[in-house]
Amino acid sequence: MGQYRIAQAAYEEGDWDAFLFNMELVRKAEPEAADVLYYIGEAYRFKGETTNALNAYNDALKLDPNFGPPYLGLARVRLIANPRFNAEFLFEEAIKRDPNFGEVYLERARYYLSRGDIEDALADLETAEKLLPGSPEVYLTYARTYLAAEDTDKALEYAEKSYAADITNLPIYELLGDLHLEKGNYERALEALRVYTAYETEDAGGFGKLGKAYFYLGQYEFTIDAIDRMTDLSRNGFREYYVYRGLAHLELGNADEAVSDLEVAVDDDDRSFMARLGLARAYYLDERFGTAFLQIDIARSLAETEEEQALTLYWRARIREKREDIGDAIRSRQGPPRPR
Repeated sequence: MGQYRIAQAAYEEGDWDAFLFNMELVRKAEPEAADVLYYIGEAYRFKGETTNALNAYNDALKLDPNFGPPYLGLARVRLIANPRFNAEFLFEEAIKRDPNFGEVYLERARYYLSRGDIEDALADLETAEKLLPGSPEVYLTYARTYLAAEDTDKALEYAEKSYAADITNLPIYELLGDLHLEKGNYERALEALRVYTAYETEDAGGFGKLGKAYFYLGQYEFTIDAIDRMTDLSRNGFREYYVYRGLAHLELGNADEAVSDLEVAVDDDDRSFMARLGLARAYYLDERFGTAFLQIDIARSLAETEEEQALTLYWRARIREKREDIGDAIRSRQGPPRPR
């Protein structure tokens, strides 16, 4: 049927209005076809018109209660409307009617993952992988599940598989960025996040991550630009990235900006050694030596490694010198007395 082919082409292009127009014509020609109504529901779901999608799925089930896919559609739109909705029975109804419908297992795996049920998510992904071999979405969900399980090696393995299967899928670039940041592969994180933010230009968190990658590569101007974009998009969110802009300003000698950002960072996480040490240094740069001294003592209490202890002693000595307490400065530079 010509109308169906036109609709199919529109579907592949993501032109949902054209798809719906042509599928309504197909529906008039085939009024008893439940699958036509299901696809109409899918188009409405992709458009974000969940009420229309819900009606189309229900109409499909009125025509054929044993058609499995509309139950999956209902689960999806119910979860969009209420992420806490218990969709178990809808997934079960879909599987009962079509046990080889791979998308149901994939969607239920995502559902389990959102609830922290790693074991059941992995079980459904195994089934989904058999029914949807080579699916980039299955690999992507595997990667997210292993990341939730704190197995970054497995997560990266499946993320790379997802990328190889579909290099046009933007979410994989964000996930690769997350994983490479986690593993300290900052150049690869930057590569992925630059692609992601080039297309997802309204994702504040993506720009925060991009700024973090730039910071660890010593590209401080770019760090500031990226996190400026983040704060333009979200004034009150993603405060965990302020530390990187603050430290970038610090490295560039911008005292006022460094103090402002690092105060936010400490307020967000008052147990962060990085933020506390940075704030002490920012106050030092701003010649607020008394306040800097208070912060360096707090940082000292948060230090967990010998390197962190050494940094606090070094900066404590520098601050003491500016406060003209030379004796204490010398003792700070020497470190704690050695046992005899």
